[in-house]
Order: sequence, then structure tokens, then C-alpha cells
Amino acid sequence: MNAPCSQPALLAGRDGASPSDTAHLFSSFPEKKGPSSLPGALAQARCRSPRWGNPPARPFGPEPPAEKPVPPLRSYKAPPTPPAAGGCRRASERAPPGRAMGAPRPCVCVWHGLSCAWFALVLHRACLLPPLPVDHRPADVAAYGGPWKFLTVLNLLLQAILYGVSLLVDVFTLMKKQGAAKFVLPFRDLLFGSVAFPISMFVSTAFWMLYLYDRQLIYPKILDGIIPVWLNHAMHTSIFPFALIELCFVPRRYPSKRKRLSLLVITCLGYIAWSVKIYSVIGRWAYPILDSLSPLGIAALFLGSFGMIAFYCQLGAFLCRMIWGDTVVIFDTSKKKSK
Repeated sequence: MNAPCSQPALLAGRDGASPSDTAHLFSSFPEKKGPSSLPGALAQARCRSPRWGNPPARPFGPEPPAEKPVPPLRSYKAPPTPPAAGGCRRASERAPPGRAMGAPRPCVCVWHGLSCAWFALVLHRACLLPPLPVDHRPADVAAYGGPWKFLTVLNLLLQAILYGVSLLVDVFTLMKKQGAAKFVLPFRDLLFGSVAFPISMFVSTAFWMLYLYDRQLIYPKILDGIIPVWLNHAMHTSIFPFALIELCFVPRRYPSKRKRLSLLVITCLGYIAWSVKIYSVIGRWAYPILDSLSPLGIAALFLGSFGMIAFYCQLGAFLCRMIWGDTVVIFDTSKKKSK
């Protein structure tokens, strides 16, 4: 049975030094008795095994405490924001905090003020036009309904109301009366998404398509001496870019599909009833194209016109979602910290 070797003897055998020369190196280490001390047991095991060489040197003094294991970091995932009514949200993850999306509010206020003034001017000028002659009927019968029997003039009134309400929202926002602005805001968005945008697009595109095909169906040559050229373009051309600019540069919360289509159906049925009333009094339709069609053709024209307006209504909702996303910041409710 091999006797346990001492560490000085091991160092002397490997390095050629005597045990007396290397004994002082281990004088500071206390003697470990028993296998209760792990470093002492490891040192004795190294001495007994011929495969182990010199024990690794370690600094003098007490052993450093063992480091505690660091728990792994857990990733934080923010809970999803519930959508608001109508398919859009009031807060936007893409918008920086404390800043609303869209053009600056003073610029939007000026835009709405100029637009409201423009459509009010065009509407006033259209109402001053003389009544259009209708064959040999009396003047009071021909003047029944006045300019309000035309969808173009009704659309001018609709645009003036829309931009007036939008201007009111901007003024309330600049005055920091967000309670009043939030009260008017749903009516503005519902009016634009349901009737103002689709009817403007329909009036402009349908008028110029029929005008290029056969102007006698929609705008006879006799009207050139009554309606100025600039007024014709103001009523049928300018409404197209105004609607697109309002959609692209003003953030809004588009109404739900059910709300906007319901209001659109009510509006279209109301205008059809008004047109039938005018025909029953005057004996002619407001637009010459209806006089050249049979009752079945008139019904088909009304149905096709409604389908075209409904398409523009859905197109406006799609473009609003593509431009502004599913989340829109309309009011800046964050408070700046005082320095």
C-alpha cells in the first residue's frame, strides 16, 4: 500500500529541489483533516495519483465566495391595444408620443376655412342663376325646386357644411376645448365618409364621362350662355381634388361599414324621392338623360348610380386605412413635463 506523499516531496521530485527548500511555501496553509474540506480532499487526491503534477498555485488568504448565478432576462411583450368602435383606434403605435399624425393643426384650420369659404361662394353664385326654361310651361312651374333639384348644387351645400364642421373642430382644438371637439368629431367623420366623399367623386366622374360621351345628355349647349365656364368647373371639377386632399392630409376615424352604408342609402332614397316629386310637378326630369329612358331604364340608371356611389364609399374607407393605418392619433392628450 502506497503511503500518501507530501506536497514538498512532490515539488522536490519534479523541480529538483530539496524538501527543506520547498517546505516554507506551504507553511501558511492550515492542515486539513478529514474529507469535510473540499480543497484539502482535492489536494490529497492529487498527491496520491501519479498522473497529477504540481498542484496549481492559488493566492494566499481565504477563498473568494462563490458567485451567485444570474437569472436569465425575460422579454417583455406589451399587451395588444383593444380596437375602438368603427375598426380604428385612437392611439397609434407608429406616431411618436405627444404628437398627432397628419398636417399641423393651424395649417388644417386654414385649409378648412378657405374650403368652406370657396364652397359657400360657389353655392351662392349657383343660387343666383336664372331658372332654366322648360318648353312652354309657366315660369313658376319651371322654377319649382330652383337649383336644389340638381345633385350638383346639393353637393355644394353638403361640402360647405362639411368644411364648416371641420373648421369648428379645428377651432375647438386650438382653443384646447377637446371635450367640445370630441363631441363634434364623430359627426364630421360620419358626414365625410358616408356622403360627402362618395357623392363628390360620383358627381365629378359621372358628369365628365357623360359630357365627353354626349353633352346633350347632361349639360346642353344652351347652358353655356347661362352658366360661366369657371362656375361649371367649380361645381364639377374642383370637388374631386378637394375630396382627395381632405382624405390624404387630415387624419380621421372612418365610420363603420354599417353606419356609412345606412346613411348613404337614406340619402340616395331621399334624392330619388325628391326627383320623382319634381317630375310629377314639372313633367320633366331634372337631367335630360332621364327623359330619354324608359321607366325600366330609369330604375336601372338609379340602381347603377347607387352602386357607383357605394363603390366610392368603400374606396374612401380603403384609402383611409392605407394612408393612416388601422390606428390614428387625432388629439394630443399628453401633458408636457415642467422643467
